Amino acid sequence: MQIVFEMIINKPYELSNDVDRDIAVLLEKMLNKDPNKRPSIWDLAKLPIIEEKINQFYAEHPDEANQFIKLNQDKSEQSTTIEEDNPMQILFEMSQTLKPSILTQGLIRQVKYIGYSGQEIFDWIKKFNPKKNPQDVIQLLMDNSKFKSITGQTTIINSVNAFYCFSFMFPSIPANAIQQYKGASQDLDEIINKIIKRFKLFQKKVTKQKQILNDQIILCLKEYLDILHTTWELQKATMIDYSNADKFCSFLNLYHIMRFHKAVQQYYIHHFRSQAQQRNQHFLGKVIQLFTGVSDFDSDFSYIIGGLTYTIDEIKHGILRNNKSGGSFSQWPVGENRNVGIDIKGIFTIFKEEFSQENPITYEIEIVEKDQVQKFLMSKIKQFIKQYVCIDIYDNELIIHPIIQNYLNDFNKSNRNMLEWVLENMDKVSNKTQILKQFDQQEFYFRFKDPNL
Repeated sequence: MQIVFEMIINKPYELSNDVDRDIAVLLEKMLNKDPNKRPSIWDLAKLPIIEEKINQFYAEHPDEANQFIKLNQDKSEQSTTIEEDNPMQILFEMSQTLKPSILTQGLIRQVKYIGYSGQEIFDWIKKFNPKKNPQDVIQLLMDNSKFKSITGQTTIINSVNAFYCFSFMFPSIPANAIQQYKGASQDLDEIINKIIKRFKLFQKKVTKQKQILNDQIILCLKEYLDILHTTWELQKATMIDYSNADKFCSFLNLYHIMRFHKAVQQYYIHHFRSQAQQRNQHFLGKVIQLFTGVSDFDSDFSYIIGGLTYTIDEIKHGILRNNKSGGSFSQWPVGENRNVGIDIKGIFTIFKEEFSQENPITYEIEIVEKDQVQKFLMSKIKQFIKQYVCIDIYDNELIIHPIIQNYLNDFNKSNRNMLEWVLENMDKVSNKTQILKQFDQQEFYFRFKDPNL
């Protein structure tokens, strides 16, 4: 197999002399061993052998001609069919044809930005949309919050020499606050239902049988950017007449949304960062350090909800775990009005991303009704115990996934309380009292490991 691979990579291919010259040129271009030098579909369409067939099609099917771009038209008509005043379409087309760069700033704590130099954007616009003024297109992208300049400028200054970043992966900005929402206030649960519905449709397109369809998710970038507009509505969400139990349910659903959103955002960040790294250079061919930064691609993921900023860890540990430390969260002060004061043992069992090898993009995006919270959480607890807890009656051991060690605070830091909780929720255990007695006599032990390994 190695010999075959080396032949494919290193041995030049040969074509018979009786192969038509036009066919030979086509094959030579398409079989270039360097993928970066292979032609695009537009490059191939300009070859005489292809152009001839396309023009023949136009002649034979005149009614279909308006569905295609004639190759013998002028250059402006040969450009890609982007909607000139649609910033989302422009950004999508740009992302499909340009490889981004990484710009690094900072002397002490570096900040990395993914985007394009002004010169690259100018060249791209001149090639694919020559009727438009490049500065007008860049300004359109900035006005619609698709791009941000790293200096925070809202107007173009020396745009050829500037660097423009993707706004949806801009460090330190809440994921739903790329642009200020100027619409009317809405009920929180109504917005949540809209977002979940749209993310579920997106998920259906980009996953299959618990696997991410890599090509498809890249093609769905424009749809993802469109969904972001719906998340902006959370900025002015209201919770009028919500009880603490109602708020708990709403933030439980928001946690599911934010976990999925964060995973999708990270996927796109890694995709574009990988493209940038393949260029083997940074903006202007080197690392540029301009000022001290405060964050990087892995900043805390957050939303603005009803005018307040919540990180995903604040929702996990501050609200769902009733203000207990965890992750990057270090507890709110006493009296914090964001804490709803509901304490449910075993809530950690919904934090699937901490003990599952699956990508959260493939998790079912669940929405919980207010009268179904207890039933939902109980099902998750039962599912966790069934899959990750095992009693060894011969060695007097309780084998349990080590994630529970991170959540001993949920059981007042008491192993006995944790054991009681496990036994209470474990089916088909007849000697629960005997196990607790053995534990008290130090004859029953814990082993923290995944019983499936």
